[in-house]
Amino acid sequence: MAPLYYRDAVGAVVVYDITAPSSLEAVKFWTKELRQHLGFCCIAVAANKCDLLQGEEEQQQQQQQQQQEAAPPSPAAAAAVAAEATAEAEKYKNNLEQVKRGIEEVKRFCASNEFAFIECSAKTGHNVNRLFEDLARNVFTHLKEAAQTDISFCAAARTAAAAAAAAAAAAAAAATRPAMSSQQQQQQQQQQQQQVQQQQQQQQQQQQQQQQCVQLKPVWRRL
Repeated sequence: MAPLYYRDAVGAVVVYDITAPSSLEAVKFWTKELRQHLGFCCIAVAANKCDLLQGEEEQQQQQQQQQQEAAPPSPAAAAAVAAEATAEAEKYKNNLEQVKRGIEEVKRFCASNEFAFIECSAKTGHNVNRLFEDLARNVFTHLKEAAQTDISFCAAARTAAAAAAAAAAAAAAAATRPAMSSQQQQQQQQQQQQQVQQQQQQQQQQQQQQQQCVQLKPVWRRL
């Protein structure tokens, strides 16, 4: 059922939780799923909850400041508080390092597969607009390049077909006419070459006109 929801899509956002290791595996699953069912699709991977990193750092700094401003405790109490603070700092450090390693892992995965990657926060709105703006820009660029490729391919096919038709017509005409002198044959070949060149020039002009139309076409309606 899932492919029905993103059928014919040209862009997708895969969001994961930086604090959940299982969410990292979900990124690999869904990006693979999109590529299999959509072929080429502009994919952006969003690392959500990045506000927690900054929030935890600020909270730890506030706790340390409050401890420093509090009244001096007894030596035994001071030792207990110091031990507790050290344990909390070590736990926080380990969790923070684990989260950062996960982010770097996803960054490498996205770079190797040509996915866009951005750190954002749905809670604070940090980088949310940038996420969709970058994705829309990538989709627009892809659609424009695909349209230009189709035009070039069609123009080349028409040129080749016209040249083949001209060669076939010349061969048929040569078979029905009596033998000509070498000078006449050269003149005929030159005329045929000129005709082919004229046809190619006409095809190039048509291609340029079509490219200009593509540039003016509102591709955004397809997003």
